[in-house]
Amino acid sequence: MKEIDVNGNKIILYQEMKDEQIQKLVSCNIVIADSATGNKVIISEGVKLGYKVKIIFQGDNNIFFIAKNAVCDEARIEFHKSNALCYLSRADIHTNYKSCSIHLGDESVFYIGRNGRINNATCNRFLALENQNIIIGDNTLFSNDIIVRTNDAHIIYDLDTKKRINFSGSIYIGDHVWISNGVNIYKNVKIGSGSIVGGKSLVIQNSYASNSLIVGIPARIIKKVIMDRQGTSYFSPEESAKYVECVHDDWIYAKDDKTLDMELLDGELKCARKSEEKLDLINLYLVGNTYKNKLAI
Repeated sequence: MKEIDVNGNKIILYQEMKDEQIQKLVSCNIVIADSATGNKVIISEGVKLGYKVKIIFQGDNNIFFIAKNAVCDEARIEFHKSNALCYLSRADIHTNYKSCSIHLGDESVFYIGRNGRINNATCNRFLALENQNIIIGDNTLFSNDIIVRTNDAHIIYDLDTKKRINFSGSIYIGDHVWISNGVNIYKNVKIGSGSIVGGKSLVIQNSYASNSLIVGIPARIIKKVIMDRQGTSYFSPEESAKYVECVHDDWIYAKDDKTLDMELLDGELKCARKSEEKLDLINLYLVGNTYKNKLAI
């Protein structure tokens, strides 16, 4: 492990890097505002960071953590305020964080679990803002032109009462979920493991059971399904013939007494005012948690 101080901010390396590689990382990949301090970039063993990756700190005491063997290319991660956490999980098979932008507000968390894949065709945007969190499970697939956002851009008041009516809310997406092209997911949404969100859908303020096919504007459940991560685009006729039936129950999810309470987890993350405390909670509840139904609904 090697620790590098950059004007009161730390880069912590768990992999061997030559001096010129470190210099390039500091000068090209990491951007720190003149007044920012106490931020941490933690890079684990086997990580590959592309030269177009930008990690930007505008505030203080934020943490960017990228886990073992993760591949991050053409991504922009921006900490707009303080005490936020961005956690990109390890790759047991293959992980891509490509052509995406991740924005974090004050005391917010963005977490994506093991073997997640964010497509690299066009930019996907994840915005964990106004003290809210985006939590994404393991083995998730994100297509193109997707927006996941915890808040509206501006405040809206009721005309009669003058009370605010558009409060922000966290977003939870389970394990083994496929988010299709052009989907928008906004505040106060929970999507259970094994689900598919159909192209161009608008997902707002709802909880969707596991193994659901979710489509429309606004999105609704139209069918119960089993999602297979196997791509079909370049199948031969013989390969297509192999996948006419699912012969196991590995991708069927059901809530039980070991399932995480998303509301409880969200409450604990919000009570943890420091990024180090948030990282401890992520490690406790999600990192290394391989229980199949942990994010089932």
